[in-house]
Amino acid sequence: MEDLIKHIRYLSAVTIIWIDGKDGSGKSYLATELAKKLKYNVIHVDDYLVPNQGSYFGSLKLNSLSRAINEKSKYLIVEGICLLKVREALRLKKGFDVYVKK
Repeated sequence: MEDLIKHIRYLSAVTIIWIDGKDGSGKSYLATELAKKLKYNVIHVDDYLVPNQGSYFGSLKLNSLSRAINEKSKYLIVEGICLLKVREALRLKKGFDVYVKK
C-alpha cells in the first residue's frame, strides 16, 4: 500500500481514485486506509443501490451517485464493482484507476 500512496502523491494532479474489483477483494478496506493516509473522502457505490433489484448496475441510483461525486469531486475515492460501466454512464473520465484482486 505504501508504494501505491507514493505513486498517488507523485501524481499530484490525482483528485479522484477509482477502486474496482470483485466482491470481497478488499476494495472497501483499501479505500478506507487510503482515505486516512491521503485525507480523501470515500464514496461506496454500494450505498447507492436499490435493494433486491436483481442486477447490480441496473440497481444503482446513478443520479444520486453523480451528485455525491460532484459534491466531493476534489480528493475523492470511489470504490465498488463495475466502475468502468458506472463511469461511462456518468460520463466521468478523470481519475486514477486501481483494480483489487484477491
